[in-house]
Amino acid sequence: YVNYFERTLIDFGFETPGIVYVNKDWQVNVNPNHIKNIRVWFELIEYSHSGMEKLLSALIVNLRLGGIFISDTDLFQREITKILNSNIAPYYKKVKQLTRIFPVYFHEIGAEGEIRNVTTNMDEVNGRQDRLVHFLRKQVHTESNNTLIDLTYRIFKFWYNGNVDALEPILPHDVFKSIDLESEYFTVVHSLVNQLIKDSELSFDQLLELDNDHFESLLKKLPGEHEKDIHRLTCIHALYALLKEKYSFETLNIVSILRRYAFIEATEIDRFEEAMQKEDFDEALKLIYSFMERLKKIIFNPEHSQSWENIYHKRHIAIGIPSMYGTYRESKFEALGLTFRLEKIATRLMEKIVDNINLDYISAKTLNRVYQVLEFFRYGLELDGVSNQGFNSNLDMLRYSLASRSFSLHQHINIFQFIAENVKITIDNYFLLSYEYPLKIVIPQLYERDIRGTEKEKDQLITRKSEEFFRDIISAAFLIQPLDNLVSRILNSLRNMVDKYPAELISDVMSYNSDLVISPLYKATLQVDNQIFLGSKAFFLKKLSLAHIAVPPGFVLTTEVFRRRYAISNHHEIKKEFDNLIRRNLRKLEKVTGRQFGNPSNPLLLSVRSGTAISMPGAMDTFLNVGMNDQLVEGLSKQPNYAWTSWD
Repeated sequence: YVNYFERTLIDFGFETPGIVYVNKDWQVNVNPNHIKNIRVWFELIEYSHSGMEKLLSALIVNLRLGGIFISDTDLFQREITKILNSNIAPYYKKVKQLTRIFPVYFHEIGAEGEIRNVTTNMDEVNGRQDRLVHFLRKQVHTESNNTLIDLTYRIFKFWYNGNVDALEPILPHDVFKSIDLESEYFTVVHSLVNQLIKDSELSFDQLLELDNDHFESLLKKLPGEHEKDIHRLTCIHALYALLKEKYSFETLNIVSILRRYAFIEATEIDRFEEAMQKEDFDEALKLIYSFMERLKKIIFNPEHSQSWENIYHKRHIAIGIPSMYGTYRESKFEALGLTFRLEKIATRLMEKIVDNINLDYISAKTLNRVYQVLEFFRYGLELDGVSNQGFNSNLDMLRYSLASRSFSLHQHINIFQFIAENVKITIDNYFLLSYEYPLKIVIPQLYERDIRGTEKEKDQLITRKSEEFFRDIISAAFLIQPLDNLVSRILNSLRNMVDKYPAELISDVMSYNSDLVISPLYKATLQVDNQIFLGSKAFFLKKLSLAHIAVPPGFVLTTEVFRRRYAISNHHEIKKEFDNLIRRNLRKLEKVTGRQFGNPSNPLLLSVRSGTAISMPGAMDTFLNVGMNDQLVEGLSKQPNYAWTSWD
């Protein structure tokens, strides 16, 4: 009966928000049945003990394809709390896919705090005479909803390019007609925005996304006589960032957001902040995951949570629009909202971690690192309610393979082919298959006007819109796309090695470890800090240096370079990486010495000496004054006390 009821209800159709616009009274017009329809379907999902997964899927399809409009005054936070207090465990991932869509994860209802302050200041600085800015202020104060992000963006961009036509669809007629490209409220700020773009060499969107400190530093370079307009720029830039933080999962400062909640200990937040400052992305990700695990326990708590509300209503006399202000607090709702924000941070951290893996070639070191990263993916996906037993088994197989030196490259290719298939199955099970039925029903309902003629054209429309939907939902999914991309890149690299290189070279590459080829004298590198890798001369010099005895700074090309010379000489990507390692260590020497390799006026000259574990006098040459050439001699000879020395 439930299955029949679900199908019938989906066939019945769904109320979209329709065309959302602001009328002549500055009020937002939207289909009032849209929010009612959402609430009815929510209630059915909440009270269904068997779980109406088809209805869940159909609601996601309708909202993603047909649009969504939620106002602060709808207090939709209550609906999120209700569904989290229902039996969500069997279909947690699908509930997350649904609840992620709603722009409601904030405490302050209406325009409160900083949002209210910046809009008021931006309007009052010109005595409320700029009608466009006054309209923006009133919309923020009375019609609080996520469309304000787009309104703010378009006004800021209008100040940049003067394109009035882009504003017409979102403004009441009287406000649009009041815009004057010759007025003082446009000409000065238009000039200033373009000056910012020119000075910073950024695009408009890049300028908009700058953090407040960077943006403020650019504003300080503008002419001081335009104080009012500079203040307006400060306000609109801050407003855009604040609205994005309120209505989306973008965060100005995740540390400050974490400190607003009692879920996480202050000491743990301090550890996360320290890890981020040190760019220890592994440690930062582990801490994020630990926070997410704690929040998941709160969400899954079987006890019903109670909300705390402090809401009051107000009618704006000037324009007669009722509005709502206040606060909504509830632990499960807050835990879910914070989880979504942390997922954003975790995704960025994972991208940085993956970017630091050199996949131009694959070695045992690479595979060990890849295994660690795939474990990060597995844990993150399981926190999100996504698991695949085959993926876990093949990950175990990869771990066992790393302990065997006889495991071939072809066998590793097989493992990653299995993992790639596991990822595909995961995508099918969690993101594709359950949407096939509702897409076939909902797309014709939403795009009825676009369906003309044959059944074939209808099928083509369904296919096209379904592909768009699937792309969007996979790109929005936590970690799935980065995982799929990583596995594909690994497979490509492994196959390229098999196709391009002989077995002997592949064997040498697989045992190559770039961490063992260079060791700075001034920094401990535990893996190679011994006489076998450094040779006796460098080993004892390094001991002196680490004991803070004066030793000229330098670095050692270890004996591993000799042992791996076949791989370094014959594999293009390893040779390129090795050369880059030398350049990177040269840059560090330049920083330590305050000199520059190849700079005639301030040259860094090197002494290149050989060494072995056992003394072998005369076995290798010594090169002095490496970096010297005729041009440097000319430049150096002009410096005091260097005339004879440079030519010698």
